[in-house]
Amino acid sequence: MLNHWIKRNENHALNYRNWAEKAKTNGQEEAGALLVEAAVMSLAVNEKFQKALALIGDE
Repeated sequence: MLNHWIKRNENHALNYRNWAEKAKTNGQEEAGALLVEAAVMSLAVNEKFQKALALIGDE
C-alpha cells in the first residue's frame, strides 16, 4: 500500500506544479505559490512513507 501512496503523491505533486504554473501564467501568483507548497508537502510526506516502507519492508 505504501508504494501505491508514494506513486500517487508523486503524481499529485506533478499535477500541483502544473496547476501552479497555470495559475502564475494567469496572474495568480499567490495561488501558484500555494500549489507549489502543496507539491513540496506531498513529497515530504513521501519521505515519511519511504522510511516506514524501509522499516516494514515491501508489501
